[in-house]
Amino acid sequence: MNELIPTEFVSRIAIAHRVSAAELKTLQLALQGYSTADIGIELGLSGVAVRKRLGEVYKKFQIPGDGPGKLTELKHRLLERYESHGPNRMGVDFRMSPAPIEGQVPDVPAFYGREEELARLRDWIVSDRTRLVALAGTGKIGKTALAVKLAQALPSDFDRVIWRSLRDAPPPAEFLAEAIEELSGSPPASQTPGKQISQLIECFCASRCLLVLDDIEHLFVPGQLAGYRQGYQDYGELLRRVGELNHRSCLVAIAQELPLEVSLMAGNLQPVRVLPLGGLSEAAGRELIAGILGGNNSQCDKIDKLVADCGGNPLLLRLASQKTQDVFEGDLDLFIKYNEHFFGKFHKLAWMGEWLDLLFGPVFERLAPEEKALLNRAILMAETIYLSRETQSLERRSLLEKTHHNGIRFDIDPAFRQFLVEKMMAGMADILNSPDVGQSDILRAVGFQDFEIRDNQNFLEKTVGQKIGRLFNQMGYRKFMKGEYITAKSYWLWAIQFHPQLGAAHFNLGSIYDNLQEIDLAKEHYNLAKNYQAKGKYSAASNLARLEILAGNSEAAIASISPILDEVEIDSIRAALLKNLGWAYFAQGRHSEAEEQLKEAIALEPSSVAAYYLLAQVKEAAGEEQTALDYWREGLHISREKTKLKDESWKYPEFKQWETEAKRRVDGIEETELEEDIIPFDRS
Repeated sequence: MNELIPTEFVSRIAIAHRVSAAELKTLQLALQGYSTADIGIELGLSGVAVRKRLGEVYKKFQIPGDGPGKLTELKHRLLERYESHGPNRMGVDFRMSPAPIEGQVPDVPAFYGREEELARLRDWIVSDRTRLVALAGTGKIGKTALAVKLAQALPSDFDRVIWRSLRDAPPPAEFLAEAIEELSGSPPASQTPGKQISQLIECFCASRCLLVLDDIEHLFVPGQLAGYRQGYQDYGELLRRVGELNHRSCLVAIAQELPLEVSLMAGNLQPVRVLPLGGLSEAAGRELIAGILGGNNSQCDKIDKLVADCGGNPLLLRLASQKTQDVFEGDLDLFIKYNEHFFGKFHKLAWMGEWLDLLFGPVFERLAPEEKALLNRAILMAETIYLSRETQSLERRSLLEKTHHNGIRFDIDPAFRQFLVEKMMAGMADILNSPDVGQSDILRAVGFQDFEIRDNQNFLEKTVGQKIGRLFNQMGYRKFMKGEYITAKSYWLWAIQFHPQLGAAHFNLGSIYDNLQEIDLAKEHYNLAKNYQAKGKYSAASNLARLEILAGNSEAAIASISPILDEVEIDSIRAALLKNLGWAYFAQGRHSEAEEQLKEAIALEPSSVAAYYLLAQVKEAAGEEQTALDYWREGLHISREKTKLKDESWKYPEFKQWETEAKRRVDGIEETELEEDIIPFDRS
């Protein structure tokens, strides 16, 4: 039988069935025709011990029954397996069928792209015989999925493929003992971790094993610079010796936080390599999205924008695609419009909101105070991040990217930057629930200590204060969009406390007071916005003109709009000015001029509902009832479509009145049924 089946092939098959080294020696002698007694003499065992070992072999090969027939059955199976998988009798490649991956391997039902990364990893492991490989990257970027595909692609190159998660952080001695017993079939000879590591390396020498360790970061201590928990330093020793000592096996470590030992040993020509994993390619991202939304080629540009905004992160792409499918019936254009309406244009990633917690929440909670302080300064003070002990720790946690522009410096990943901004805003909102809150309390809430506030008061006011003011403005906008108007007003008041010249916050406050019919305060803040904000001064001027029309001063409105109209380059703002100019002409009975301005406003901004409602009134005044009805209908339709995107329950009083009139005209609803929707206002 030994002449028919090469010894190497028998060894590979036996190891694949978890046969220990001692059991394999016994099996090989039995296959060569040795009797139980002769095997005992050869190995120094009793006949009972020999039979027990062979019994374990038969169990692992799942051969039932009693008596000598089991050895014959095993020989038959081995020969059949060899003839099926190893027909080359010259011994070029006597490999077994792929070994199963042992352990609780995560399921990866869908996998996109990563061909280049898989090829590089396989080349490192198979061709270069790399002993230690680390997969590093931010949370949910796809490290584990890639490792699963790698493990599934490599079994024919290894005798054993074992997958272990360290999420529960088993003590080193416990983990090492389990690994040794699994590979050798016997308990470890020592309970000392150092000696256990030596024994595990011996197992790595005896057979070619691929050991995948997932969730390495759970071995590190929270709240301190990246390093091991107390009593877990032996994991670092294991990684060091696996990388330094010569053996036949490979250990793949998956971690968001890269162990220091790996960082020190890694190199392009070293037996230790690191693969920093980024997002999916554009093509792979498109494939993932199409798998959820279906292949809609007309949305290619929108798909590419979504892939870019998400940084190719598979989880974010899945969440965004699923929301698009569930809420917007697969319409990416509507999904993007919704986010622009709801979150404004403060930051292109603001819409991710709590989704970012899934990516960065766990690792953020493990950051040391000095790491958080460095990140806060970088965000609030626009500091350049240079090499330091903290930055090295943050880099190992895959939270910073090293660049070499004008010396070594570090950049914050855009998604992580937005996560930090969200954290700051949450902390600022929480502190406002305390009584007698002052600016210094808010500064401390975002990481600035008392001594920093005292020693840098002027700088904090000019730099940090302005940034905090902008954050409060964002917070107010979000609350406004949710219909929480009182909270929005409170945040905008805080915004101008920190940044008195923040024109956007003054404009927003003007809008709130406008809606509350506190006209003097509305005018005050509109005028401040006009003075402080170059880009927004025309919007403020438009609303001031609107208030003049409501007060019966249409001539003043015309006089304020006409000189600046040609200066405005943004279509939406120019359309608003034209709408108010048309309204002012209508108030003066100049119907043809009003119609001209309103039609031009609609041409620039087709979704200008107010322009349609005003044009309908102009046509009614001219006696063109049917044309007027068409404009009422179109305005109401656009208004209802826009309401699908955002809450527009608090509209300017005149708009509410026009909306009510549109519903009466188009839907035939009696005026008495609509009275409760009308907010009276004083035009005088």
